[in-house]
Amino acid sequence: MEENSRDCWETPLPLFQLLDEEFHFTVDAAANMRNKKCQEFFGPDNDNPAKRNALTIPWGHNTVWINPPYSDIAPWLRKAYVESQEGATVVVLIPLDPSTKWWTEWAMRATEIRFLTGARVQFVPPPGVKKTSNPHASAVLIYRPYATGTKPLIESWRWKEELDSTTRLETQLSFC
Repeated sequence: MEENSRDCWETPLPLFQLLDEEFHFTVDAAANMRNKKCQEFFGPDNDNPAKRNALTIPWGHNTVWINPPYSDIAPWLRKAYVESQEGATVVVLIPLDPSTKWWTEWAMRATEIRFLTGARVQFVPPPGVKKTSNPHASAVLIYRPYATGTKPLIESWRWKEELDSTTRLETQLSFC
């Protein structure tokens, strides 16, 4: 994955912090050393070779954050679902696109789907890459442990209003 590809754009810290306050993440499963949101992360430049490919290792009973590479979302959603059946809580930030096969096959298996409304997520580009607007709406999927056979709770989440109602400093990062 090239550092300047859209796959390397990171989650804005205030949005992550808002979700982290709710879920208390223990691992970022789709990260690199530069853009990780948790001290513990799975990614290609992890010092531990066993933690370089999140799609091939178990996630245990962790609370997992994922902003997956948007060029290939399906394997990440499949893994999120599978790991939730093994005891992980998994929260995934994805583009809102119910017309895709990956949405109908994997997103609809989430326990909860939050449509991010009121403001689009403005992702942070890698250093040296010009910031551009996000042309897509986003959703947060929540896969809770051992939940099967139920329809997801679907809600509209005015996350920006919630964010604006509290004090957050983008420059502070408290690793989970």
